[in-house]
Parts: sequence; C-alpha cells; structure tokens
Amino acid sequence: MGKNANPVKRLREELGLTQIELADASGVGYHSLCQYEADRKISETALDKLRTFAIQRDRPDLAVLFGSAPFRVRRIFEAAPHPSTGAALDLHTLLDEILQSGDPTATLAVENLLAITAQYLRRPK
Repeated sequence: MGKNANPVKRLREELGLTQIELADASGVGYHSLCQYEADRKISETALDKLRTFAIQRDRPDLAVLFGSAPFRVRRIFEAAPHPSTGAALDLHTLLDEILQSGDPTATLAVENLLAITAQYLRRPK
C-alpha cells in the first residue's frame, strides 16, 4: 500500500485486520470506520481512539497518521547553540520550516521521529 493512502485503511492493512476487527479492537464503530476509509471526515474522538490503538500495538509510525490537523508542535524546546557554529539553534523554527514546507516526505519523517522519541521518553525506566 502506498504511503499516501487513507490512514485508516493503511493502519488496518498494516496490522492485518479486517474492518470489523479494527472496529472492535479500537472502539471505533464499524460503520464510522467504513466511512473514514471512504475518505469521510473523521471525528476527533475516532482520531484519538485510532492513535491510541496504534500506540498500543507498538506502532508509533502509524499513530502519527492520526495527529490532529493541522499538526502542531507545542513550544517546549529551548534554543540551543549549534554544535559547530555556536549560534543559537531554534528547534521550533526548524520544525515550523519543515512542517510548513508542504513536503509530505519531510513532514512524515519529522512526525515519525517525534512519535518514536515520545514513545522512548514514556517507556518505563
């Protein structure tokens, strides 16, 4: 399946589930799930359920597909000196530049890295 395919269908197919199995396992109604696969607007509640389901299945790469649109990064990073130049490196500016570029490959890469990093930080110590 292509990387730009419907995220609900991609999640379902990559986990090897039927629509009924995904609906039952995620808590999203079967008829709603079918509509989402037909590219109908997805509710925030369903986004949360599908994102949580993907994380529970240890698939943060799929969980990022269900980020709220537009994808936003909270301002939690502080500017740090660039390792080679010493100039301030504002990670928010870099993230904004990448996410606002419209380049789907770059955006997906950033989203995947952030999801994997978040999963790493949340692991039991």
